[in-house]
Amino acid sequence: MNKKIQMTQEIIAQRLDRIYLKQRIYQLIKKIIFIIIVLFVITQYVCIFQKNTGIGMEPSIKDGDLSLVYKLDKVYGIGDVVSFEKENKKFISRIIAKPGDTVDIDDKGQVIVNGEVIQEDSIFYETYKSSNSILPIKLNTNEYFVLGDMRENAKDSRDFGAITSNQIIGKIIYIFRNRNL
Repeated sequence: MNKKIQMTQEIIAQRLDRIYLKQRIYQLIKKIIFIIIVLFVITQYVCIFQKNTGIGMEPSIKDGDLSLVYKLDKVYGIGDVVSFEKENKKFISRIIAKPGDTVDIDDKGQVIVNGEVIQEDSIFYETYKSSNSILPIKLNTNEYFVLGDMRENAKDSRDFGAITSNQIIGKIIYIFRNRNL
């Protein structure tokens, strides 16, 4: 009789172990699904990663660097580096003029906003108008004028005009350097 009780207890223990294992697997699956949903919401509505292609923002952002783009902040100021979509491509540039400003570039390569030459400490290159330039330009409501930091090679508002706030994806808040690892 003792042997029967012992075998029954072992069978019950094995079945309970299987039930507990199934419950742990079910809990793990629920946690994984929750994490996937949270990550999806974050990447759709809060922030995204964007790989920089090209040298238009060097030395600030280099070709191959990965940028963290914060999508919730919709207030953009002078000097903000933003990601935007234009001509079905994503670009990264620096805002140098905001709605209501008048922008021009003189023959010496100086950027003039509202009649004053702006001082850009992090820009090491002359700024020239492109061949199809529309400068001077007065920015309308929700329009921003953006320039790349490497002015010689950047594709920016000198080429395709002002961008609207609807075209801005978000602000660059962090840069992960490409170390060719």
